Amino acid sequence: MRITHKSGGEGKPSLPKKILWFCPTFNGDVWIEYMLSYGHCMGLLASLEIDCEMFPIIGDSFIEKARNKAVAKFMSGDYDRLIMCDADQAFKTKTFYEMLTSGHEVTVACPPMKKSPMAFTTKTSDIKDGYFKTKQVGTGFIMFTRSVFEKMFEAYPELRNYDYDFNDKNGYSLFEFVKNGRVTGEDLTFCNRWVDIGGEIHVRADAPMRHKGFHAWEGNILDQMVPDDVKKINMELKEIMNSMRLQLA
Repeated sequence: MRITHKSGGEGKPSLPKKILWFCPTFNGDVWIEYMLSYGHCMGLLASLEIDCEMFPIIGDSFIEKARNKAVAKFMSGDYDRLIMCDADQAFKTKTFYEMLTSGHEVTVACPPMKKSPMAFTTKTSDIKDGYFKTKQVGTGFIMFTRSVFEKMFEAYPELRNYDYDFNDKNGYSLFEFVKNGRVTGEDLTFCNRWVDIGGEIHVRADAPMRHKGFHAWEGNILDQMVPDDVKKINMELKEIMNSMRLQLA
């Protein structure tokens, strides 16, 4: 895919200079489609003269700890963007580029959950310029600007944590499984804390995503907006077309 970007100008957010790409993987394995997606993005970044450092965390069974370490690493360096992308995701280079140039502080591409029938961790709402706002979403493929964590460090001094290996001043437990005595996902806890201080989460509405489990769940969150009766008609049309093919064979 060839993408040409003209930096600056009205409505054109400036591109970052340096990205930290965080990939958590418990046993060191990553899905081959993930690596293909990642490789295409590296080609795009090279063409745009943007540096990118891969930061894998292998063998940490506490995903919330791994995410917090990634934030500490990010804020201890001279990075402009932090990308968190789980090793079981696959995505389009176009989706990545749209997130990179969105101008939003927190940008997400939402994959389908590993379940049938298809479901997502959030629901679509009013779409503007290809994005909709949400208060909670999974963080399997998410992008942050530095301002997000600068604001959260200031707002949540009580979450200071010294157990991380980088610059001590950047260790915070922003991702946690327990909030206010209730067990929840570490990603949802983070979303709640960010929204509580006035932050916004923007989801790319038309991002085609794949999610690897026992098989690959594939979907586009815009599919949720199609009424059930339209889906039924589409299914009936497919059955008619298949029947016609059998009769002609």
